[in-house]
Amino acid sequence: MENPIAIIGGTAGIGYALALRLARAGREVIIGSRFPWKAEYAARTLEEKAGKAHVTGFKNPEAAAKADIVVLAVPFKAQINIFEGIKDALRPNTVLVDVTIPLKRSKNGCRLIRLKEGSATERLLRLLPENVDLVASFKNVSEHVLKDLSQPLDCDILICGDSDEAKKKVMEVIEDIEARPVDCGPLANSYLLEALGVLMINLEILHRYHVCVKFKRLRCIG
Repeated sequence: MENPIAIIGGTAGIGYALALRLARAGREVIIGSRFPWKAEYAARTLEEKAGKAHVTGFKNPEAAAKADIVVLAVPFKAQINIFEGIKDALRPNTVLVDVTIPLKRSKNGCRLIRLKEGSATERLLRLLPENVDLVASFKNVSEHVLKDLSQPLDCDILICGDSDEAKKKVMEVIEDIEARPVDCGPLANSYLLEALGVLMINLEILHRYHVCVKFKRLRCIG
């Protein structure tokens, strides 16, 4: 069996949807929550929905300590506080995948919150342990698209990071759920992924349909 993937914030939203896809793909998934009972309940529900799957639930630090790939899928306002609660539990050489989008909701849609650090992912750099690699990804895929197991993931999932090895590991996870990973360069580009994520949310609200990104390769340049 593949190494487990821990999803911090996997009881709802994009974290739950991604956990469902991964479990259906046969990956071992560990759900993290501030409340162990909530993580355990989500794990049981995911196992029922995904069929033959191995999903367990633990309190955030314990979940983070059990995997070499840890996905941080929490609301922007809680991002720093929750990460501070798990950072000391991360294994050496862990790949941390940040899914956070800094946005503010209103009755007319969402807007991107501009950050002095550049992006929500880059905010984590000052707190990151030296032996942990940080990657930004899954910011341009809708939780509704991930949850719909009746449809294949006919989309591209964008990824940014400064470690090629870390990005490769996350690309393998993306391929496991039958999407196509697209390398978008260094972590400094992660604010572009977040802006695209906000745009996609607004398109869903405005037009009332689910959207995804898919690039068509036409020809080589040069």
